[in-house]
Amino acid sequence: MEDNRQDSMHKDITLQRAKLAGEITTLAALITNSCDTDVFAGYSGHVDTFRVKIYPEGWRTRCKANEEITIECRIGGECDSFSLIDLYKIKRQLVQILKDKNVDYDRLDYTTETVTYKKYYLG
Repeated sequence: MEDNRQDSMHKDITLQRAKLAGEITTLAALITNSCDTDVFAGYSGHVDTFRVKIYPEGWRTRCKANEEITIECRIGGECDSFSLIDLYKIKRQLVQILKDKNVDYDRLDYTTETVTYKKYYLG
């Protein structure tokens, strides 16, 4: 019984990770196409890692300003909430860029609200 519940929870977390990765990629495209900030987002399946690179003044000016923000998190593996927290942090940072740049992200066809994940220990 315990194995079935853990397996179900792992599938649920895996689905949440995939959904967040998709939302982050959408936000990255919206930022890149709406303002001077460029964002590259991608998943590397062979290492189960999601990476986001943010160029606040644009990718082309990266050499002049030498400014790049790289965020990387491992999104596979153990059934825990750490990778979800990391992905939510990335999403929150991208939403903040949209707000700071006055980009209307309400035109997205999904919600950008943050859903919290809680882990309970019974014992």
